Amino acid sequence: MASKNGHVDVVKFLIKYNANVNQADTPQLTSLYIAVSSGNEELVRLLLQYQADATLCTSAHQSSLLEAIEANDISTIVRLIKAQADVNHAGPVRLGACGVCCGGTALTIAASNGDVTIVDMLLQDGKLGFGGVKFVVERAVYRGKDVAIKSALTRQDTPALLAEADAISSGNSPYVISLVGKTDEADRPHLVVDFMDQGNLRQHLDTKLAGTCTTSGFTTPHVAWVLANALLDLHEKGLVHRDLRSEHVLLSTTEHVKVAHLGGAHTRLMNMSMAELLWTAPEILLGESTSPAADVYAFGVILTELDTLQRPYWDLSLDPWALTDSIRKGVIRPSISSSSPLWFKELVDSCLAFNPIERPSAKTIVEILEKQWRDVPVPVHAVRFPTPSADDTFKGATHTSSGLYDVE
Repeated sequence: MASKNGHVDVVKFLIKYNANVNQADTPQLTSLYIAVSSGNEELVRLLLQYQADATLCTSAHQSSLLEAIEANDISTIVRLIKAQADVNHAGPVRLGACGVCCGGTALTIAASNGDVTIVDMLLQDGKLGFGGVKFVVERAVYRGKDVAIKSALTRQDTPALLAEADAISSGNSPYVISLVGKTDEADRPHLVVDFMDQGNLRQHLDTKLAGTCTTSGFTTPHVAWVLANALLDLHEKGLVHRDLRSEHVLLSTTEHVKVAHLGGAHTRLMNMSMAELLWTAPEILLGESTSPAADVYAFGVILTELDTLQRPYWDLSLDPWALTDSIRKGVIRPSISSSSPLWFKELVDSCLAFNPIERPSAKTIVEILEKQWRDVPVPVHAVRFPTPSADDTFKGATHTSSGLYDVE
């Protein structure tokens, strides 16, 4: 009651006599939430000083941080983030005009409101975003199916999102993330894509390395086969991925293994982090234009990850600048294990050739894998393995909806 009425002195008195600062009423409204929603900055500061829990939410799943962001209360947002508020918490599920149900996170609400200052603040907090092109991906439900909603954080990043939509549609590959639908807002579009519930390949390999992996079925033959065929489908249509790496290979118990993030054409080299450059071909680091051969180089790096479970160059103790310079000069390559089959080592070596002309095409890689793994049992999640099927065509959704339209 004291918080609702804004009586700071009364709240101080109650705290002095051991009142529970996290006590909530029937709809789970805490004193902190009430103070934030009423804009009482002094009371917010007092409650946080006495360790009020910034992560608690109302019974409707609204958090104090989301409330502050919707009110554009910068000073309170800063205090809540410092108090360890959960910036990844999704608020109440709402049915949007486009027919998609989702709960906004701090970042998506700020982005949709055009609050650039708050967006930058959340990104600097290190929770989301990478490189020069920043997207946010939310889980949602569309036509009764779990999907992912991908949005650009700022209008400057919109061209990359549209480029990805065009690449997915043009590639039309079962090995590439599917575009289920997209909104028709020209300045702030949203893509509806497959929801991949098992994260990315790099995360999967990290859990295998740590001995904590609980997911089976994503074997080296399976993943390599999918990646090679994804590149084959893209390259045959004149497309280049440009940003292939293990973080961009997504896994799912229903959608299986798929390549994602095809908007890399708009990712400038100068905006990429050192970690992202580890999959970049030497000629690209030297300033040459990208090509299918650069995708093949990245594929070779991923093969070393599948073999060792380690991140590229894990066994080298070079500083980031020296490492990048060595990659550019072609004097180092990611290592593979000594127990790898000879044909696998030869494939990796050819994919990582310094001269892009000496690297095999995606078609050649598929032929090599098919020859070597013809007798390997068909993986549960394989779309076609190891021989293509004429019946295996991509089929998009066929329904329409106001604001959001399906991609056929």
